[in-house]
Amino acid sequence: MGVSARRNSCATGKLFNIASGIVAFFCCVSAEATLTVRDHIQNVSKAEYQASMNIWLDGVIGALLASNADLKLTRKVSPLFCMPSGSSINSADAMKLIDKEVGSHRWKDSVPLTTILLDALQRTYPCN
Repeated sequence: MGVSARRNSCATGKLFNIASGIVAFFCCVSAEATLTVRDHIQNVSKAEYQASMNIWLDGVIGALLASNADLKLTRKVSPLFCMPSGSSINSADAMKLIDKEVGSHRWKDSVPLTTILLDALQRTYPCN
């Protein structure tokens, strides 16, 4: 096996291990398949959780922004939250909002992180 083939094999193996860890994390996190405050508190210090959360939050943010666009443009009703024109939110921003909310201890352990993120976005970017 050539050097290039060994390098590709090694990289593929590492990617497989990372992907396996992410899959295992999401399979074991919660019986309801919804990330909750409890899940966040128990796993926030784990590297696999951080990587998984970045991927998961990208999807959640995309869904919330798509919902906002649909509510505003198609249904002609108020969006869920109103970010200033030209601003954006990424997974790191969303994680900071979630961490702040979970740290406030005002949420029950069973509350989904999506609920917490939406509430934080609505309070951070209210619609006037």
